[in-house]
Amino acid sequence: LVSKATDFITANYQKDRHHVACALRSGDKEYLSLHLDTKGFDVCAEPIALSNALRDGRTLFDSIVAVLMSDTGETRVVAPCGNCRQILFEYMPDVSVILPNGDSLTKATARSLFPNPYE
Repeated sequence: LVSKATDFITANYQKDRHHVACALRSGDKEYLSLHLDTKGFDVCAEPIALSNALRDGRTLFDSIVAVLMSDTGETRVVAPCGNCRQILFEYMPDVSVILPNGDSLTKATARSLFPNPYE
């Protein structure tokens, strides 16, 4: 999943437009999406991937990852922002979120990343 997100941002990176890609796995299908950077506000890649999966009638989710590409072309896995954590918690609390952990990667559920959600 990390490789797919990395390949997707590498192919679609545009400075000041798209610098994060997301890959979401639901059963036998994967959804790729891009972060939308605009002058007024940004839309993260994670809710876009989720929306595409929901459009297809998916309700069970296995894992999700976001990969950032820097202006120098380096890529790295990034943790979801606070807004995305709320969305992940509400729509897929048990999804495995792939996260950076020093020089390696780890997994945690969306539920564990957001222990005190807004209600």
